[in-house]
Amino acid sequence: MRNLRKSAAILLTAVVVAGMLVVPGEGAQAAELQENSVSYSTENTTAVQWLDDNTAEEKQSGVDQIQTTEKEQKGHIYKKKGKSYYKYEDGKLAKKKFVTVGKNTCYFNKKGVMEKGWMKKKGNYYYFDRQTGKQKFNCKVDGIKIRKDGTAKLSTYTKNKIDTMITAKKIMQANTKTTDSKQKKLKKVFNWVLKHPYKRYRTLKSVQSKKGWEITFANDIYKKGQGCCVSEASAFAFLAHECGYKNVYICDDTGHAWTEINGRVYDTLFAEAKNYNKYYNSSYGNAGLHRVGKLKI
Repeated sequence: MRNLRKSAAILLTAVVVAGMLVVPGEGAQAAELQENSVSYSTENTTAVQWLDDNTAEEKQSGVDQIQTTEKEQKGHIYKKKGKSYYKYEDGKLAKKKFVTVGKNTCYFNKKGVMEKGWMKKKGNYYYFDRQTGKQKFNCKVDGIKIRKDGTAKLSTYTKNKIDTMITAKKIMQANTKTTDSKQKKLKKVFNWVLKHPYKRYRTLKSVQSKKGWEITFANDIYKKGQGCCVSEASAFAFLAHECGYKNVYICDDTGHAWTEINGRVYDTLFAEAKNYNKYYNSSYGNAGLHRVGKLKI
């Protein structure tokens, strides 16, 4: 019996060395599949990704060039100092990517912070609610059409307006804290505009008939660092909008301009030159101003 077992073992070894052993359930077709593909798991399915047998690198090195797909991880949103982040189960943050959170889509920037307002990515513009960070689809925001895929429909005017709103957002973020109240943010950006020196590049009357004049005037402050009353009113209006205010208007009486928010007067030029309290969050009666024209941001 001992000699019989020994002979069987020797025979089995010889078969393995000769490469003749076929494992049950793994025929030639299965072996070929294993040799030329790699399986990977996604959240709901398992797929097979074929390798390219004819790549130059594979021929030169003799090593399979295997591509893998990382499994999408689950995670959760958490807040720190007023900012929202998305943390995966392994502790890493989502960065520079769109993330589906429940039934909504959000975007987390290179620092892992949830994006809000308008954002530019690879030549396209996307909008995320200024309060919640939820992406908007198939609707109109700030007078701009957003398609079903979330990209903004662009014209020269809408592109310039979005770029100006993005600039305003960055200025607002640089001069406020995420933990500030909406009212506190508003006062901080009002004071930021107020500090800019006066310079008139054009009259409102000369350009008021052209669409987008508010963008031109706002960028006097944002890009040139100085401007007239219309420039300051426009710049502050865009900043107030980024603070979260919706009923924001640039108003004028044909000779002077200011900003109106929820029916109240905000006049940076007169607040600096005359009386701060009289022209910050003031009634029309107290400010002594009479509106002739108005444009909503």
